[in-house]
Amino acid sequence: MLAGAFMSVFLVGMLYYLLSLADSIFLQETLQDAADVSAFEASVTMARAMSFIALINTTMVSLTASLMSGNMLVVAGLVCAQTGALPEGGCDSFLVRMEEIEAQVTPPLHDALRASTEAAEDIVDTTPAAAAARVSARIAEEHGELVHAGFLVPHEMPFEAQGMGPLCALANLYQFRLVQISIGRGLTEQLIGNPFPRVGRNLPQCENVAGAGAIVATPPDLPVGSEPYQLRVVIVGDASRVRALGRGVWVAPEVLGVPQPRQSERRWVDERAPDRLLVMSQAEYFSDWRLANIPADTQINSLEQEAFRMRWRGRLRRIHVPTGAHLDGAASAAWRDDWIRDVLLPACGGACDGLENAALQATLSLH
Repeated sequence: MLAGAFMSVFLVGMLYYLLSLADSIFLQETLQDAADVSAFEASVTMARAMSFIALINTTMVSLTASLMSGNMLVVAGLVCAQTGALPEGGCDSFLVRMEEIEAQVTPPLHDALRASTEAAEDIVDTTPAAAAARVSARIAEEHGELVHAGFLVPHEMPFEAQGMGPLCALANLYQFRLVQISIGRGLTEQLIGNPFPRVGRNLPQCENVAGAGAIVATPPDLPVGSEPYQLRVVIVGDASRVRALGRGVWVAPEVLGVPQPRQSERRWVDERAPDRLLVMSQAEYFSDWRLANIPADTQINSLEQEAFRMRWRGRLRRIHVPTGAHLDGAASAAWRDDWIRDVLLPACGGACDGLENAALQATLSLH
């Protein structure tokens, strides 16, 4: 009889234990899925912003090419006037006309370049906050009853206006191709020489426009998968209901031969389980252009050219942090600890009090 009672209590306790274990696994997987979906959505938001910036950059290349063309036509008029290539003052008339046209079109082109730059800068400045708000709202709407806190770790897009250099380089390249198409390769060689100038910066026919410039990566040679492109979502789940279930069944002290003062310590499941469960997911945005992040200019490509191509994508990136950094193990661990202390925990606030070790484990596993 006593053995049967003991086995009954034992089995009931084990049942509570299994239910608690299953509930814990379900809670963790639910929150991990929520973090994965939110991180991926944030990376897609960033990628879309970058593709839109690439469209603006490409538009600015066209504007820059128009400016360069006007300048080159004036130069052509000056050369014509100096050489007398046209009879009866034709060169003078041509030069005057070109200068008039340049004076008419230059101010609007300058204004358009500045407005485009401001629009792209606004995207860089506002997109991280918009992505963070979207992540928090999604987590709150879909899993609010399970979550103490859910957020996108603060992140800034590593892009800013870099002046007219990248615009001049690509505008020069495209104009050169147009010349080849218009007058043929042979005549182009005679006029310009060989090798042909291709990607060029600080060209005399490409003027500097104050307040205007291409939005490109800073620094420009960051490889795909580098830390500045990483996004991480952290969710602190409410595990109190798992804890309550995990307390199991009290066992009569006379059955187990336990003195009365120690009765509170004898539970089938340890009640020291935390009330909070921290999960983290990592994603990134990147350009899938085949020459993205080339280390230096070539004759036919600019090193920032991925910022002019609408080839940006988002994806989950479940790897250790930091990523894409050339650090040894000790430096990487130090960087991670600093990031947890200086960025993650302050962003989490009181919801992460006492969860430093959990945050460390999350950054190490990132399954």
